[in-house]
Amino acid sequence: MGQFQGLRANQLTGYGIVVGLADVVGMTAGANATCAWSRDGHARCWGGNIGGEVGDGSIVPRLSPVAVVGASDV
Repeated sequence: MGQFQGLRANQLTGYGIVVGLADVVGMTAGANATCAWSRDGHARCWGGNIGGEVGDGSIVPRLSPVAVVGASDV
């Protein structure tokens, strides 16, 4: 649960469908973020984002997938 550091326990919903993803062809997970890439070559990430791992230019925790800035044809 490292990717959720700094979030309150009541903000966690456990495993389930991730809204905002379609045609996913791969996923990866680290200590502070989870990322998925789709058939169209775009990457989206979410998680604790403590050090900017989500790739949206912020360090704000993201509970839903956001586009990775500058990532295409992945």
